[in-house]
Amino acid sequence: MKDLDREQILWLGGYLSGLGFSGASLVQGASVAEPQVVAADFKLTVLYGSHSGNSKLVAEGLAAEAKNRGVESRVISMPDYKLKELKTETHLLVVVSTHGEGEPPVAAEELHKLLAGKRAGDLSHLNFAVVALGDSSYINFCQTGIDFHQRLQTLGGKALGEVVKLDVDFKDSLASVKSKTLDLFHAATATTSTSSVKSEGTASADGLFEAEVLERINLNGRGSAKETYHLELSLEDSGLTYQPGDALEVFAKNEDVLVDAIISKLALQANDLVKVDENEVALKEALLIHREITTITLPVLTKLAGFVGDEALTLLLDKREEVVEYLEGLDLLDFIQQYNLTISAQQLIDTLRKLPPRAYSIASSQQEVDEEVHLTVGAVRYTKNERLHNGLCSVYLADRVEVGEKVLVRVKTNDGFRLPQDEKVPVIMIGPGTGIAPFRAFLQERAATNASGKNWLFFGDQHFTSDFLYQTEVVKYRSLGLLKVDVAFSRDQNEKVYVQHRLKENAKEVYEWLTSGAYLYVCGDRKRMAADVKQAFVEIIAQQAGVSLEAAEAKLTEIRQAGRYQEDVY
Repeated sequence: MKDLDREQILWLGGYLSGLGFSGASLVQGASVAEPQVVAADFKLTVLYGSHSGNSKLVAEGLAAEAKNRGVESRVISMPDYKLKELKTETHLLVVVSTHGEGEPPVAAEELHKLLAGKRAGDLSHLNFAVVALGDSSYINFCQTGIDFHQRLQTLGGKALGEVVKLDVDFKDSLASVKSKTLDLFHAATATTSTSSVKSEGTASADGLFEAEVLERINLNGRGSAKETYHLELSLEDSGLTYQPGDALEVFAKNEDVLVDAIISKLALQANDLVKVDENEVALKEALLIHREITTITLPVLTKLAGFVGDEALTLLLDKREEVVEYLEGLDLLDFIQQYNLTISAQQLIDTLRKLPPRAYSIASSQQEVDEEVHLTVGAVRYTKNERLHNGLCSVYLADRVEVGEKVLVRVKTNDGFRLPQDEKVPVIMIGPGTGIAPFRAFLQERAATNASGKNWLFFGDQHFTSDFLYQTEVVKYRSLGLLKVDVAFSRDQNEKVYVQHRLKENAKEVYEWLTSGAYLYVCGDRKRMAADVKQAFVEIIAQQAGVSLEAAEAKLTEIRQAGRYQEDVY
């Protein structure tokens, strides 16, 4: 002990006092009764999840004790804590209550759930301790705190001690608990790991990255005629960035059963070798990942017709409206079941077009989700020629890629669909169905950046009870005063009501927003919805400005040319 300097003696005195030893007995003649506050070389986050307020009380007491010890600390409630912050934390103290029979309190539910998955990433840089509050009359005493302890450890975090469990009479021992708990952090020798620093991106030169699927949730309720999935993908260590309004290209694979049926019907062999971009691969591999087989384009149909020699098909090619109708929903298996197609494996590969990625509007802002990207995907399934057909990418994401598996993706910028640079400018967003996706990103961005501009969302779908996508989030933004919402659920009344009807019902206010400089955004179906919404704006301008439809259309054209009317339609 004689080799310790004064600062070391003071620190050790504080450490041992927490264990019940007297600091005066450390070194004869050393006066440690009035220890000086020495600034610590780490920062502490005290994170609490409270039910009745006790966890908050304990957390604030711990933070005050840390401050007395010279430790820079912050206290934050779990609902206000972003999961991405864990990537930069080095010292974390969790204080959490248990509700009922081992359940987390409402305030801790979301973080409790998120830590059960992989989305927090590698936490090997994290030193942590857990203080759990509960009632020992319940069998699962302090279970939520135990859960947090175990999950942080599973993710690589370093536990500095066992879970500190506090019963209903915890106030009697609170002083001792504060001292002992903070001693754990002082005794820890680990410092900030380089793993907490973002590494160089691992996306390829052309922006391709294998993103892990973190979450997949069916957004539709029971009884819905639709399947709409919310997907969350990890971009951790990819170096990829995106802006609200951008899209994500997903490189899907064709279904094995469809590929096998095509090969069998054409009397070819799965292991026949073919050349694809100068590389020699098996026919089955080429059809699975290199060639489009779920859609037939007019150029491909024209080439296939050359191998068939059917006069009726040749005549059909000259009738554009009829050929478009014929190709609607047609896949390669449909075609070869209808016509006697004789073709070699290489000829087939040379005839079919390259399998392109499918692009989906990004449904998240990196201001909110950091190294993640979210999508809103409607699963496409339909019957044609007495056979079930699946959309290539939508069903790939809905059925065939499991959580924890990876998909090949690439960010596709969309400079023509951007929030106004001036955050004070109001925005009107029209997005029925999956068209809500980019507007979820817009709202996350506006909320995260504290943009002062007003936001108005027009959303529509079939039924309120089963098809109100992201209802909880929309209601939250509305309750916070960040969003005005109008909805149209077409099947909830005898007469169908769509978003364009809601626009016209609010014509006066819509026009006021428009004349005050609002930006207009439309996302969704190109053929019907987008055209109907555009016409609704023309009629609103004509009615409210007292001008002809022609003059109103010219005015809307001016607005579009000024970049204030933007579309992301498909």
